[in-house]
Amino acid sequence: MTTIYREIEFENNPSKVCYSGQLLKGKAQIYLPVDTHVKAIYITFSGEGFCQWSENVDGEQITGSKIYLNERVNLLSNSSQADIVVPAGNHSYPFQVQFRPRLPTSYEGTYGHIRYISTLHIDRSSKKLDPFTETFTVINPLNLDNNSSYRMPLEVRQCTKFNQFCLLFCWKTDDLEIFGKLPVRGYCPGQTMNLKLDVVNKSGQDILHFAVQFVQEVTYTANNGQQKLERIVQSTKLTDGCRADRHNLQSIKVNTLVPSLPPTNFSADVCGSRYMFVIIAYTEICRRNVTFEIPVIIGTYPISNEFYSPSENVTNQTTVLPSAPQIDGYAYGSNISINSSSDLPPYPEADPPTYEEATRSILDVTPQQNFVPKYPTYRRQTSYATEEP
Repeated sequence: MTTIYREIEFENNPSKVCYSGQLLKGKAQIYLPVDTHVKAIYITFSGEGFCQWSENVDGEQITGSKIYLNERVNLLSNSSQADIVVPAGNHSYPFQVQFRPRLPTSYEGTYGHIRYISTLHIDRSSKKLDPFTETFTVINPLNLDNNSSYRMPLEVRQCTKFNQFCLLFCWKTDDLEIFGKLPVRGYCPGQTMNLKLDVVNKSGQDILHFAVQFVQEVTYTANNGQQKLERIVQSTKLTDGCRADRHNLQSIKVNTLVPSLPPTNFSADVCGSRYMFVIIAYTEICRRNVTFEIPVIIGTYPISNEFYSPSENVTNQTTVLPSAPQIDGYAYGSNISINSSSDLPPYPEADPPTYEEATRSILDVTPQQNFVPKYPTYRRQTSYATEEP
C-alpha cells in the first residue's frame, strides 16, 4: 500500500512556536492513496514535564513528572460503530484548540524537560496505523514592560578584606570594593547586557584579572520535593585586573549578548530557570578568589525605550545580596502579559521577534531527542543595551 501522507500545519506559524493562553488554529493535511475505512480522525495536544537523576552511588532514581496539557480535537468521527469511508486523495481538516494560561515554557535539559507534542491519529478497523507526532514550542510570556522593577538600574556591592600574616601576627587588610552595575534588571535574548564593574582596591592585594560568567541555573524538582541544581555557563569573558592600593576608582565594561534562552521562571513544578552574572576576582595563588553574583531577569518582550529613563540612578539603591538573591518582581506568576485577544501573541504586531533555537542544543545532551525549542529573540540596540565597547 502506498504511504499515507500526514502533516499538521499551524496557521501563519511555520516555526510552530505558540504562547500559553493562545487560541491555536491550524489544519491537518492527509493524503490517502486509496479509499480508506476509518473509525475516527483526531488530533491530541499533550504537554508534560519530566525530570530524573541518580541521587547516590546505589543508583537510586529520583523522578518528577506533571501533565500540563491534554486536549483532543475530533476532526472526523461517527457516533455509530460503523466505519467511515474516506475517499482517496488529499483532505484538509481545520482545527483550533485553546491553550490554558501559564503553561510553562518548553525546555530540554540534562536531567529533564518540558515538552509539548501534537499527534494526528487515524483510527482504522483493519491494519493499525502509527500516529503522526510533532513536537512544538510553547512560551509562557514575560513582558518586561509590565513590571517597573525590571527597568530599574541594579547595583550590587561586594566588599572583601584579606588576611595578612607576618610571623605570629595576623590582621585584616583594607577593603577591596567591587560595584557591579546594570542599567536595567531585565533583558531578552538578542540584546546586549552592558555590565560595568567599578573597583576600588585598597586591600594591598593585586587582582590579576576578572572573569565574568553569564550563568543559567536550572532547578529540577522531583515528586517527593527533592531538587537538583544544574549551572550552565553560557559565556565567560576575561578582563584586566586591578593593582593593589588603587584608591582611585577603576571602571571595567563587559558586554554580553543574551543567547536564545527560556524566560526566567521560579514557579515551574519540574524545570525552572533563573539567570545571573557570576563575577570572579582572581588573586595570587595563596589567596582566595573573590566571587559574587548579580541576578538578571530574562523575558520574552524587551523594555521599550520610552519606558527606560537613564536619570533613574542607583545612588541609594546599592544592595548587598544574600546567598540566595531575590529581586522584587521575581514572583513570576503575577508578571505574565497576554493580550486581551487570546489568539494574538503577547507583543505588538509592529514589533515581532524572530525565533531562534536554544543555544545549548539538547542534541549535545541526549542525541536521541532531535527537537530543540525556539525562543523569541530581539536583535536590536536600545539606549540601555548597546553593542558599543
